Amino acid sequence: MSIQGLVQMNKCVNFRNKLLDLVFSDIDSTVVGVASDLLVNNCSNHVALHIDVPFLAEKERLDYRDVQFMFNKGDYIGMNNFLGSSDWSVDNDDMDRTVCKF
Repeated sequence: MSIQGLVQMNKCVNFRNKLLDLVFSDIDSTVVGVASDLLVNNCSNHVALHIDVPFLAEKERLDYRDVQFMFNKGDYIGMNNFLGSSDWSVDNDDMDRTVCKF
């Protein structure tokens, strides 16, 4: 990752004192911490993370001269069929089951 200038920013270990979740950034002011406002309960392998990446402060670093859009290369019929065949219903009583569905 050093070729692209990316650095592992996450130093938050899980309940087993292991670092499993990777957060790469080339912005030194990126802050990674344990989230305090959980959507679902933590599991033993992955704690919920709060990641603050100051994109707006780094706006001048972006270079759009090399951006090329090739919309003609997209398989839109395939994407539409895939998305259309997905079950988009949500089980509000069991968010873990809903997340596992996706």
